[in-house]
Amino acid sequence: ISHDLKNPFNSIMGLSNFLYEKIEKYDKETISNYAQHIYEASRNSYKLLQNLLEWSRAQMGQISFAPETHNLANLIDNATASSYNQAEAKNIKFKFDVDYTAEIYADYNMVSTIIRNLTSNAIKFSPKGQIIEFLAKNTDTSTVISIKDNGKGMSKKIQDKLFKISEKISTPGTENEKGTGLGLLLCKEFTEAHKGKIHVDSEEGKGSIFTIELPLK
Repeated sequence: ISHDLKNPFNSIMGLSNFLYEKIEKYDKETISNYAQHIYEASRNSYKLLQNLLEWSRAQMGQISFAPETHNLANLIDNATASSYNQAEAKNIKFKFDVDYTAEIYADYNMVSTIIRNLTSNAIKFSPKGQIIEFLAKNTDTSTVISIKDNGKGMSKKIQDKLFKISEKISTPGTENEKGTGLGLLLCKEFTEAHKGKIHVDSEEGKGSIFTIELPLK
């Protein structure tokens, strides 16, 4: 994780130093490109730090579990809002198939973190111009939320390692985006806090579907 933190900060310092020392030599397009790279490196660092802090708090028992009843569609809308810029950068659209009358009994912050991380991963592993689908409904026994992409997919061997802290999974995205796998560990931990289940269905070259199932109240 320390390596993954150092890389984006090195990029931020290096690119900003170039601009500081030689900005008068660059045209507007070059400056814009540098600024975009600095923004992306900053965003990736922030997401990693956010996950690291939440995971650390969870390990120390400092995150309270406070489930309440929420509108399912509103929760998903709010949780995905922070990913729009990331999706827009790759011209990726979101498609929602959600029961807008359904309610979910859950810890709002935990489920938001799960959706945010799964959405970020779906964007990371999707080529430009794709669609990511969000499907959510209540069954007789549980609330089911699925996030489907048409991206790189993964082998069965990788799937078996995804939610294990002893395994280091760091696969670059379609635009060489970096990751640590920490977000998926958070997803598993927060799902299990609800006595729920998380699983993935994936095939190399055909995308992935991540699904969480949380018991009804």
